[in-house]
Amino acid sequence: CFLLVDTKVGPTKDDMLMYEYLKYHNLDVCVIATKSDKVGTTLVSRHRNEISKKLNIEKNRIFMTSSLNKTGFDKLIDFVQTFIEKK
Repeated sequence: CFLLVDTKVGPTKDDMLMYEYLKYHNLDVCVIATKSDKVGTTLVSRHRNEISKKLNIEKNRIFMTSSLNKTGFDKLIDFVQTFIEKK
């Protein structure tokens, strides 16, 4: 499953509740952090760390993306392709 989280806002209470729900049902979860362009390139790492800490998820399971700058989608696509190939 992919959980979309606003990079600048970080995980809201609803996001955290949904993440716990997905984990409770033993679903494999990754986070797509949207609008990463809103925080600037120097703060992307800090926001990834905050998302990781709040959701208790590994940083490599968080994909920082921006539809405006078209960034982060290559890593996400590679991840999905690798996942599909393993199945």
